[in-house]
Amino acid sequence: MIIPSQALKIRLAKYIATSSILSRRQAEKAIEQKRVTVNKTLVSHMTCFVSSHDQVHLDGILLQSPERPRLWKCYKPRGCLVTRVDPFQRSTIYTVLNAPLPKTQRFLYVGRLDFDSEGLLLMTNTPILAHNLENPQYGWERYYRIEMQGIVPWTLCKLLNNPITYKGIRYPGCQIQDYVTTSYSTWITIILKEGKKREIRNRVQALGVKILRLIRTQFATIMLGTLQPKFWQEVPKHYWPALLLRNM
Repeated sequence: MIIPSQALKIRLAKYIATSSILSRRQAEKAIEQKRVTVNKTLVSHMTCFVSSHDQVHLDGILLQSPERPRLWKCYKPRGCLVTRVDPFQRSTIYTVLNAPLPKTQRFLYVGRLDFDSEGLLLMTNTPILAHNLENPQYGWERYYRIEMQGIVPWTLCKLLNNPITYKGIRYPGCQIQDYVTTSYSTWITIILKEGKKREIRNRVQALGVKILRLIRTQFATIMLGTLQPKFWQEVPKHYWPALLLRNM
């Protein structure tokens, strides 16, 4: 796959916002005020993109993290949010994990899972790594194991392959495999290359079928494997997608 050069980079304002206390809007204003340099060159326009090889300074302070890029995976259980703090005091990924996460300057989530979903959740300390993993131009495949209520005919399941428009949102086609039925439910695997918010739930609901469980089992080359709910571990670099490594 040929990736456009900008897909390997991140917009400067977003990089500043994820590497400092500034919001995206404040970062844009800082650029307009000529407070930002990239590789010792003053930048005053919004169309600038940067990579992990660039040195970005804000008010003379280097924003690049001194930490080496790292990637972790955890098994997010059902019934918790992917956020640090919830105003309604619901469980979050930070409160349910079996052990504290490593100390780092920041944790960035890669592809959130909703409250009732479970499975593979990736986290990183590097903004560009998070951006490139979430960028749809890479076409990273995401695998989800779905349990649906009742015996759903294969002919109906195959309709999930087709592009649909549901509640005004257009979803592209996807891949369906691993069809299995039990006495009371049906299991399939859905493979997406982008994964819009609640896409799988909306696709299945459009068929008039109820989801009982939704488990993400793989993201690109990184698999959930035997990891158990509430546990986490660091992902060694030799398991990272090769294309990702070439552009870090």
